[in-house]
Amino acid sequence: MTSVKIVMLKNLLNKKINKEVLQYLIVGVWNTLFSLGLYFALVYITRNLGKYAYSYIGLISGEIAIIQSFLSYKFFVFKTKGNYFKEYIKCRAVYGIATLVTYPILIASVETCRYLLPEQYKNLSPYIGGIISSGVSVIFSYFGHKNFTFKRKSNLQS
Repeated sequence: MTSVKIVMLKNLLNKKINKEVLQYLIVGVWNTLFSLGLYFALVYITRNLGKYAYSYIGLISGEIAIIQSFLSYKFFVFKTKGNYFKEYIKCRAVYGIATLVTYPILIASVETCRYLLPEQYKNLSPYIGGIISSGVSVIFSYFGHKNFTFKRKSNLQS
């Protein structure tokens, strides 16, 4: 790639991806890895507790991941000052609504995988379902946090 093409690509990326979105993506990758890692570990630990243990683990690990995500977004992405309680309540609201969307996706994804996958791979169903529902949550939560949880007055103008 020539240096002119690199400069053109860099200029295009600078126009299309602002700093906040890039920070959100980086922190979002960390939050997703943390959340999925916790979920995967707990699914593995509880694998002998029944066919639907993953569904309870999804809710439990989600609660822990929400606290971690809130702090990451507050300090590293949106960088708001004060308002901890108010923003946390708003954050819980965003994730509460996200859970209403993603929890059924988790259940449907896991059960679909259990139906479609060959027998030797059915045990991967909770992991695949976790990845699918997590992807939906990432997209939903960005817009919720930007426009509600950490909304700044300047967001009203953009």
